[in-house]
Amino acid sequence: FDDIRKNHNPFLFLNAGDFHYQDISSTEMEDRVAAFDKVMGSPSQGKLYSSQAMSYIWDDHDWIGNNKDGVSNEPAGTTAKLSYQLLFPHYDLAALGNTTS
Repeated sequence: FDDIRKNHNPFLFLNAGDFHYQDISSTEMEDRVAAFDKVMGSPSQGKLYSSQAMSYIWDDHDWIGNNKDGVSNEPAGTTAKLSYQLLFPHYDLAALGNTTS
């Protein structure tokens, strides 16, 4: 992350998924906020993500775990979507449902 920031001076950083690998299955918003805070508290990632525009696409680990689909464990999925809306500037989101088709 430091190499990207220092040697490539990006105008935009695109995180194409898996912002974290915590595989959170709980419905507690605090668990999700802590996972995002851990990433942003990382010296190299935090500096990169804070130094220019960033676009973020969430993926399975950000949702409710590795290789989970968009409908598994709906209560945790709802919390995942709400945390994304709380923590990231974003475009309008589709209705919660099967996000993999």
